[in-house]
Amino acid sequence: MKLPSAYVVALATVLNVTRYSAELSKKVTRFRMSRQSLCKISKRQRLRSAFIEEYEEHLDILGWTMIEMADGGYAFIEASSMTSWTKISSKRVARDITSVMKGAKSEEELEQEIEFSLDEEEDGDE
Repeated sequence: MKLPSAYVVALATVLNVTRYSAELSKKVTRFRMSRQSLCKISKRQRLRSAFIEEYEEHLDILGWTMIEMADGGYAFIEASSMTSWTKISSKRVARDITSVMKGAKSEEELEQEIEFSLDEEEDGDE
């Protein structure tokens, strides 16, 4: 049995999210797909890294970015929707890296600060 190319699978993916957007009368700029679903639509039992890389390249050309998620599935984001996202300056990040490298802060202190920030966000949701 002949397998569809990564290009055909990318085209069909983007075409169908475009169609779905039209059905909803709302622009879909992000969606998820399980690894199993990607196997199914690509007619593959296993997703080899070469196929995934080629699929990602074609998606990129078509204006979409794919991210592998911790649960093994994939997140897809329309690249143009990311242009308005907040940018973080390298100077901000470099200060914390420098602090750790000079011994002024430990990795644990950075972790605790993240956890504290997340706890504050959750408290604000109540």
